[in-house]
Parts: sequence; C-alpha cells; structure tokens
Amino acid sequence: MNILALETSTAACSIALQVSKELLVFHEVAPMQHTQLILPKIHEMLKEGNLNLVDLDAICFSEGPGSFTGLRIAASVTQGLSFPHQIPVISLSSMAVWAQTAFIDRGWANTLVCVDAKMEAVYLGIYQINDGLAQPVMNDTFFKPKQTFEAAGIPTLANQKWYAVGDGWVNYGTNLVKSLNLEPQKIDNALLPKASAMLFLATEKLRRSEHCTAFEAMPNYLR
Repeated sequence: MNILALETSTAACSIALQVSKELLVFHEVAPMQHTQLILPKIHEMLKEGNLNLVDLDAICFSEGPGSFTGLRIAASVTQGLSFPHQIPVISLSSMAVWAQTAFIDRGWANTLVCVDAKMEAVYLGIYQINDGLAQPVMNDTFFKPKQTFEAAGIPTLANQKWYAVGDGWVNYGTNLVKSLNLEPQKIDNALLPKASAMLFLATEKLRRSEHCTAFEAMPNYLR
C-alpha cells in the first residue's frame, strides 16, 4: 500500500511516504518554512520511492486543530495533489496523530494532548490506545482551563495513569491539573506529531474505506 502523509499543524514540517513495506520520512522543526519545504520534499521522496502520484493509494493529512497557516498548507497541498488523479484523501485529527506519536515514541497508552489556542484557551484531546491505535475518549474540544472539567463535558479520568504532550501545558499546566482533577505522570512539551505515526491510523481508515475526495479535504480549526 502506498500512502503519503502530511503533518504541518505545528512548528514541525513532517512528511512520510509508505511504499509497500518501505518507509521514507522527513521530519524537521522549521517554523514558518513549511511552504518552502513541503512540495520539494514530497517530490524528492516520491522520486526516492520510485513512485508517481498516480501510484498512491491515498494521501493523508492532519486536519487540525493547530496552527491556522499550517493546517491550510497541508489541506491545500493535499487538494492540489489529489484532485488531478482523484486520489482518495484521509483526514486525521492532529490530536490523534500526537497521541499516536506519543504511543510509538514514548509507549504512552493514555495521552492528554493540550495545545495553546491563545485567548486563554487550549485545544484538548484525550486519547487511549486500543489495538495499537489512538482512539478518542471524547471529541477534541476548544477548552478554557479555568472551566471545571464537568462544565466542559470532560469525563472523569481518575484511576488510570495519564501522560501529557503539547505546549498548552507550559502556560496552563496548573489550571489544567485543577480542571481535569488529575496530575499527569509525565509531561513532554517538546514532542511534536509525526507524519510517520499517521500511517498507522491512515491504513486502518483506508481498510474501512473511510476516505473522502479532494474537495472535502478541509482544515478543522475547532473554534
């Protein structure tokens, strides 16, 4: 199965290309350089994998939430590559990709993803690993850390060990601990979502025929 995955919701420009059983990866923290990097790197990776766009079974992109500009970059590149050849598109929550990355890189099965959304608010994703794949405990949400978790509709998370990723913990960690009524075992502010992690989720979605067209490849700003 040949799948191209694009993740640009954070400061990292992350691209992965699955060519049958081979994996090609580009992942670089490059703030405000995504537009310069993404198309040349895709071209380079396709050439290295001896593939043309028509050989792709799907293009997968991270729909958000995250950086407004970054989300538009991934969505527009996906649309532009997919449309001429009618390549199926798979959209994934950036929160799910982050949780999948945490599982692969850190072995964390219960992950609280929290991203600073400015305006004294965060994007919050709560994920658990099931059969090796990140699954949402609840829908990703736009959350003000001064709320109680009951008011925000967040389920009780006690009695399990939880881990945390995302820059939302830097500015709002204390309030989040109070709001969620739990203290994460560990917090990794530096870990960013990787396109290589997307391939696990994308493969399952493709198997279930959960894909869309280029016209439906839209960012999810979650506002």
